[in-house]
Amino acid sequence: MRELIRHGFEDLRLNRVFAYVRTLHLDVADALLGSELGAVEYAITREQWMSG
Repeated sequence: MRELIRHGFEDLRLNRVFAYVRTLHLDVADALLGSELGAVEYAITREQWMSG
């Protein structure tokens, strides 16, 4: 995981890398088992990554 984030910021010069940045609760008919708990999003900026 760390290598993917490093690649994004250092090699690709991205300003933000994210998977998800909030908890989502979707009401869909064919939802996956456990989806009622929501999906969590994560994000980090270049400045946050570089500060350690």
